[in-house]
Amino acid sequence: MAKILRRFAFSALLLPWMHTAQAANPSPACSVDYQVNVKLANGSSWSMCWEVRWREGIVFHDVTYTAPGASPLLILAQMNPAQIHVPYDDNGARYHDETDYGLGATKDMATLAADDCPNGKLLSSNGKAVLCQQTRATGYDVKYYTQAIQGQALYLFSVSHVGEYNYIFEYGFHGDGSLEFAAGASGHLQRFTPIPGRGEKYGWPLGQMKYGISHVHNFYWRLDFDLGGADNDAFEELQFPPEDSSQETRVLQAQEFGTETARTVKPDDFRSWRVKDKAITNSDGHAISYHLEADPAHLFHGPEYEPFTQSEVYATTYKPCENFASHNPTINGCADNVSAFVNGESLSRADLVVWYGQAFHHLPRDEDEPMMDTHWSRYFVRPQDANAENPLGDSAGHDQGH
Repeated sequence: MAKILRRFAFSALLLPWMHTAQAANPSPACSVDYQVNVKLANGSSWSMCWEVRWREGIVFHDVTYTAPGASPLLILAQMNPAQIHVPYDDNGARYHDETDYGLGATKDMATLAADDCPNGKLLSSNGKAVLCQQTRATGYDVKYYTQAIQGQALYLFSVSHVGEYNYIFEYGFHGDGSLEFAAGASGHLQRFTPIPGRGEKYGWPLGQMKYGISHVHNFYWRLDFDLGGADNDAFEELQFPPEDSSQETRVLQAQEFGTETARTVKPDDFRSWRVKDKAITNSDGHAISYHLEADPAHLFHGPEYEPFTQSEVYATTYKPCENFASHNPTINGCADNVSAFVNGESLSRADLVVWYGQAFHHLPRDEDEPMMDTHWSRYFVRPQDANAENPLGDSAGHDQGH
């Protein structure tokens, strides 16, 4: 669907906690069968459209959050997995599962049954149930002495078969406007070796004279931000390095990037990123934004011929042919990987696409047979000043200090 159709017009209505209006809620850009509209117990709601694509699997677009008593806010024009890169420690395989096999291919996209989606609803595409919709309790949203707000979130997930693996892509839409992204891997181990020495060097012994080869799952995500509309977004990096050699104090450093950029995760400096709107503010006069918090449990930087692995975060301007972090089709002169999408174009008030890659190094173990537990890679994108105060209310009371 053309991106121009997924735009929100600005409303003239001023909310009491907004200096400028948020984007108005248009008619959904999809048929009823491909709409998700859910109101949570706390009064917030989420709406979006979805579709199945051969390579990406499930793609969501027009992702919109409405805080209690507020107008709808468009957050993302589109979001989806952008690659599953699986290099093995022995260099015996370096898979690019999404583009080479397809998460949404008929043979790969799982048909879900009621048991796959307990207490939920199955959503179908072309007569095949491929998406589970659930509303789950999430524990405390807020807790302050005897006062509490219990949380609830909308979850949507699909399952794709690639080789011996089953990949589960799950999205959580929380009552405070946060988005949760998770990729799970389950099924069977893919590669083994019977060779002692080699097996011990590159993997782990399983049973008798069999070694599972260690490997990395690099999950890449494509987040096409349209925060409050397609234009006026900016990309900013936040970090808190030590102020001096004493390591006693840390200072905020904020850098807005004027051109496309590639950035690495830096846990020691608490590095993170946000997309902010340059035109819309909350009632405190602060630019509304969404904040990406990296999950750097493992980091993977591969060989030179895999340049897309050298950074975890990329910010680029929207191009219809830039869809995959690696093995991107080079039609119409488009580059073949996300590192080459970064070519000096301006990010000033641009239509931003943020790419995030997270790594999980899988060391096999006896418990991975006959079937392995699902291991998850997860991160959050949270509102940062999208509201002037907690949108869930002040029932938790006021800060009384320590």
